[in-house]
Amino acid sequence: MPKRRKKRVSVVITDKAQLSRLLTLLRELKQSSYFQLQVILGGSALTYRYGNITHELNVAGFPPDARIPMAIEGGEHLGMAKTAALGMLEFATAFDNLRSDYVVVRGDRFEVLPIATAAAYMNKTLVHIEGGDRTGSIDESVRHAVTKLAHVHFVTNEASRRRVVRLGELKEFVFNVGSLDIDFLQHQRLPRQADSALVNQHGVGAVLDLREPYIIVMQNPVTTEAAEARRQVSQTLSAVLHAGLQVVWIWPNMDAGSDAMSKKIREWQVRHTRHRIRFIRYLEPSDFVQVLHAASAVVGNSSTGIKECSWLGVPVVNIGTRQHGRLRAQNVINADYDHTVIARALARQLRHGRYPQSTIYGNGSTAKKIVRTLREISPPAQKYNAY
Repeated sequence: MPKRRKKRVSVVITDKAQLSRLLTLLRELKQSSYFQLQVILGGSALTYRYGNITHELNVAGFPPDARIPMAIEGGEHLGMAKTAALGMLEFATAFDNLRSDYVVVRGDRFEVLPIATAAAYMNKTLVHIEGGDRTGSIDESVRHAVTKLAHVHFVTNEASRRRVVRLGELKEFVFNVGSLDIDFLQHQRLPRQADSALVNQHGVGAVLDLREPYIIVMQNPVTTEAAEARRQVSQTLSAVLHAGLQVVWIWPNMDAGSDAMSKKIREWQVRHTRHRIRFIRYLEPSDFVQVLHAASAVVGNSSTGIKECSWLGVPVVNIGTRQHGRLRAQNVINADYDHTVIARALARQLRHGRYPQSTIYGNGSTAKKIVRTLREISPPAQKYNAY
């Protein structure tokens, strides 16, 4: 009897933040006797400016099977559009060379849509993780467009599952498995106090003492509000300075508006040599989680504040529209881009302190559920609307 061929599963990573959110899935697929894991690395995850994670993947035991340089920098809409076009072209070649059976994409980054389109045109079974959520920015449109291309859907909560089904997807291929973010956190060492060297060996700015209170700022541009990026980051900067605490500031991503945002931060650095902020491009996932867990609060518009911080109980001030509509726990306070409003919300969160752990995004074991489900199902090559 001929030996059964393993199904080839190409997992796509295009952004530094996706590494921690996919690590447990990579491990489960690598250990599977049914699947052959393939890792495709592309986009900003290959650039120094936004956090090249090639080394981290190699150290973790997942050397990329393909590397797709596709990020056209510039931080504006034209660069995003051209990056997407180049991504579709190059990922099609990668899928053909690797002879992928399944292609796995996560979330709603703008470059995910052309990758999903390439997979669909090449008749690959497309697996989408974290569909059905609601947010602001172009991410909302990308996420739902990818849903309509995908054959299998692994969502993080029940509301998202219902949303995907209402989009016309077959119920038998939509699964609420929780969040891979929580999976990763459950496998990490989470000391009550982070080692200062974790941040001081990276980036520029003040030398921080993480034995003392500090906040984390994670603010990315909103593509539909790119013209406002400079003003928006100015308001956040004023608010966190008002708090008087140490700040770990994570550099913004490459979406439209990032150049204006980065330029404002650099101008401020030049004018102010005495401050308590350390600006960092990237921290390895396990290091970042330790710093995140011990923070007094998180400020900005990253989904980290919504998902990971809900489970960790870290107080969050969520600013603006980028996470508008996303399921959130009681640890999150919303604020507009006004330094006075942000400062008041931050002061309130600092007074409150830690929140109880929330399980709105699951209790873990998400990666195991995904791999087990993929073994058990046989999605049709041709999709049809359920209505």
